Amino acid sequence: MIDQSPERGAYVPCGSPVNVLVAVPPDVQPTCRVPRLVGADARTIRNVLSDARLSLGSTSSRQDATPAGTVIEQRPLAGSPVTCGSLVDVIVADDPECKVPSLVGRDEKQALDLVANSQLRVGNVRRQESDQAAGTILTQSLGPGTTVKCDTAIDVVVAQHVTRVPALSGNDVPAAGRRLTQSGLRLGKTLERESTSAPGTVVDQTPAANTIVNPDSPVDVWVAVRKPVIVPNLQGQDRASAGQTLADIGLNLMELGKRESNEKAGSVVGQVPAANTSVKWGAAVGVWLAIPVPPPPVAWVPSLTGVAQTEALGLIGNAKLIPGAIGQRESSQTPGTVLDQRPAAGTQVQPGTAVDFTLAIPVRKSIVPDLVGQRQTSAEALLGRNTLRIGGVVSRASQEPAGVIVDQRPAAGRQVDPGSTVDVWVAAPLPPVKVTVPDLSGSSQNEATASIQNLTLRIGQFGERESSEPRGTVVAQDPLAGTVVDAGSLVSVWLAVPIVPPPVTLVTVPHVVESSLDRAVSMLGEAGLRTGTVDQRPSAASTGTVTFQSVEAGVQVAQGTAINLVVATRLTPWWSLVPPWLSGGALFVLAVAATATVKRVRRNRITSTPALVPHVDAGTQFSVPGDHNLTNFEMELEARRDSGVQTLDCPEEFIAGYWSGKQEPSW
Repeated sequence: MIDQSPERGAYVPCGSPVNVLVAVPPDVQPTCRVPRLVGADARTIRNVLSDARLSLGSTSSRQDATPAGTVIEQRPLAGSPVTCGSLVDVIVADDPECKVPSLVGRDEKQALDLVANSQLRVGNVRRQESDQAAGTILTQSLGPGTTVKCDTAIDVVVAQHVTRVPALSGNDVPAAGRRLTQSGLRLGKTLERESTSAPGTVVDQTPAANTIVNPDSPVDVWVAVRKPVIVPNLQGQDRASAGQTLADIGLNLMELGKRESNEKAGSVVGQVPAANTSVKWGAAVGVWLAIPVPPPPVAWVPSLTGVAQTEALGLIGNAKLIPGAIGQRESSQTPGTVLDQRPAAGTQVQPGTAVDFTLAIPVRKSIVPDLVGQRQTSAEALLGRNTLRIGGVVSRASQEPAGVIVDQRPAAGRQVDPGSTVDVWVAAPLPPVKVTVPDLSGSSQNEATASIQNLTLRIGQFGERESSEPRGTVVAQDPLAGTVVDAGSLVSVWLAVPIVPPPVTLVTVPHVVESSLDRAVSMLGEAGLRTGTVDQRPSAASTGTVTFQSVEAGVQVAQGTAINLVVATRLTPWWSLVPPWLSGGALFVLAVAATATVKRVRRNRITSTPALVPHVDAGTQFSVPGDHNLTNFEMELEARRDSGVQTLDCPEEFIAGYWSGKQEPSW
């Protein structure tokens, strides 16, 4: 050994390695051990190799689940003896790549799950009004099948419902509010307007009906009120007559009190509003009724201030008066002495008038009120009523609203001297806590409330929205599931209510078979129906004549239903198809073949009625429920002696069925 590191005498932690340099003959190449590089950061391996007296060779990359930049393979392997200064090749982990899934047309929740399963994430979510179902993905920022780095963000555009203002005219205010709530809106200002409509009904609104607005927008309404009424002069009338006079013109009587007057007792001596004033229909008119003027006072009230209770009672009796209410008040005066009186000393009153007075009682200790939960201004007022005042005000971090008192000294209920101070501690905001909004879809109102409160969030509004989901389950929320918000944020939800189907007007299908096509189209239009597909079929009937209609005459269907028609075209005689060069023998062969074909056709015709539900009666039966879908029926194909193929035209409402005949239908 010709050298060492660390040097002799150096202090190092126990167990530390000591490197040594060993002498070899000049013609012997020194040997070094390859250090372990797997798992190390690629940026640090040069220093490790340098310490091992080796050099870094080629560096390549390969996709791997190991963090990017980490060495996952080396050549030569760790521990291999090599010539000092040799090269060591390494392979470094690279970020894995993922394929972008197809999101357009999918539900928002389904798309989010698909992105997460693809090891990607959703970036910016923008909402756009669309005729598609709410929550449907309209566009995505990266095309389906694109290869990108895993955890790449994909921006999407989501469809949202268009909210239209309903027509409110003719509804009273509560009914208008319910209609707005069902439409995802709310009632704004309620104003009045003179109108001949029934009082209290809506006569105008802003925004107008069918206007597209944002959800939860306010809608102002004007309700009808009667024209103003002129207040009559009620002076001198008794109460009953004045009330009847007002009732005859749509006003109400309100008695305001009594007034001393020389007029007849009980007659009106004053009114508000004054006569000839214009007021609203149904307003109240206040009146004062006359009472006799009392006789002039004949007694003098004595002075009671400073005397004892017994002496005060004697003075009151000597003045031909009577004692009234006797109150008490804390005072520094001698207990039991009179502090004040009513009426005042020297006032002239009638004999027998009651005289009230207040006696002094000793000053009691002040009781400290409970200030926790109060704000500072309210606490100061409360202390003032208890002859106390606020002392030191100190801030303390708390979950309570900022500025609210969370502690006090002395505690509530303690008895202290009047004028003492009470120190308080006021809540200061805690650092904001972030919470992820849960997915409430399909939850009931109680379950959604519990989920929100368990995450230190607050309940916002509960709205309603028409949906095919069970009534009362959550169908939408704001903020969306997965959104990161501050603790205490509001979360609003919308609960499902049944979808109200539009009213259906039924009309009777007219008989258009054997009519011309133009006449049939006209008859269908006059009946409130529309013409569907018009097919042409060879027939023995006159060309252009309707030979079939998809819904039988006399059946009631929804207004606007499409009726499909079949129109006759000219038949081609079979003999016109025979070439002139055919001989008599060929004609005989054709006749035999035709006879066999006719027998086969007759055998293969549809001999039984195709039906979803078997019936024992003949004819065509229809069942048209409220959703306009034909759910069970039977039909009968008319056998004709014309050529060609008989067909059954199937409308879009057809759901399922089977054929009991031998010949499959031609669609």
